[in-house]
Amino acid sequence: MESNNYSFLDEVKTKLQREKISAHMPGHKYKTLFNEDIWQFDSTEIYGLDNLHDAKGIIKNAEQFISNTYGSRESKILVGGSTAGILSAISASTGKILVPRDAHKSVFNAIKLKNLDFQTYNSIDEILEKSSQNIDTVVITTPSYYGKIRDISSLISDLKSKDILVIADEAHGAHLEFIGMSDLSALHMGADVVIQSAHKNLPSLTGTAMIHFNTSNLQYINTVKYYLTVYQTSSPSYPMMISTAEAVKYMDNNRENILDVSTYLLNLKNGALAKYLDNDTTNDPFKLFILAGKLGLHGHDLDNILRENGIFSEMANDTGVLLYLSCCNSIEEIDFISQTIIDNDKGGEVINEKYALPELSIIYDESTLEKRQVECIKLSEASGYVSLDTITIYPPASPVIIRGEILTEEIIANALCLIDKSTDIIGMADFENQMINVCKIEE
Repeated sequence: MESNNYSFLDEVKTKLQREKISAHMPGHKYKTLFNEDIWQFDSTEIYGLDNLHDAKGIIKNAEQFISNTYGSRESKILVGGSTAGILSAISASTGKILVPRDAHKSVFNAIKLKNLDFQTYNSIDEILEKSSQNIDTVVITTPSYYGKIRDISSLISDLKSKDILVIADEAHGAHLEFIGMSDLSALHMGADVVIQSAHKNLPSLTGTAMIHFNTSNLQYINTVKYYLTVYQTSSPSYPMMISTAEAVKYMDNNRENILDVSTYLLNLKNGALAKYLDNDTTNDPFKLFILAGKLGLHGHDLDNILRENGIFSEMANDTGVLLYLSCCNSIEEIDFISQTIIDNDKGGEVINEKYALPELSIIYDESTLEKRQVECIKLSEASGYVSLDTITIYPPASPVIIRGEILTEEIIANALCLIDKSTDIIGMADFENQMINVCKIEE
């Protein structure tokens, strides 16, 4: 490759040429909504432009607008995605923390960085019982990546009655405020701090997010703000900040149209597409998890068919395909997606096995791992070693194996099963040869 002829931009353009319809993040679906050349606003903290990390002027105004729109005590714009918000919210917590086993990897990264005592749960139904085991903080993911939304207001109330801090990873729920489902947002269900991605469901640039505070604990809020300065760049992007505020403004000004699209999708999910959907997993109007087996197909086969028709999905696994839509998808696009699915019904049914994450057991902290001698070996031969890699299903970035975890035969078998099913896995030392970085256990 000659360096003077190389263009990353051209490579991206070429890859995107096949895509007619975006059924994946980000929420803007490549559509320009603000009629502005964003480059002209890519400035720095010159006089009058304020500073994200000490907002007193126009950024403070933007954050106040966001707070007023969502009904929070205080809101902050994030330029490090929900990841920065989750890292900061957990880093500011104290004591023992209870987290979902299928949490985003940033949850476990924060735990590792702060060397927190933690416990995991596999279902929201387990939280109340496990919270009685000297738990100080609970992390809840709502909605789920697949779009499962539950009323957990009574759960949050019970947790707060025990003086337990409730952190909500609501990365996939920034749109609930605008589709008549605000009562199912963790913000309105009483969580102390709520982190939302702006780019997933709203027409905002990738990597944009918001953190909302409900808690009146000023010490905790100030500590979170400190960690936001640690985990985020000292040179925040003005285009990202602008797109966040403008995306919220767009949603606020177009509630009626957005609700119409939401209603249209709900009717479709309960009608023409009902037989193909896993509505037990997904009740977000804008998420469609298509059970490929109901069409007589495997998930990756269905995904290939959709791509051949110019429809690019959010995620595919052996079970099905996740279509991640937003208010920026037109009715015509939604109809085309629906008809493509119906037209490719092969008849009959294929039973596709669902995957469950194994139990988690981290034993070594970073100060210990950093002193260990690294070995790179076959994953299939790694039982009894400690993993030095964090291996995740991506998307949604849920760890299958976490750095510091003792590798068991069950954990390895599950990871190899995912690889065999062509699941997108990241984080291995050498994916092609199924190699993993490990260290030996102390005698």
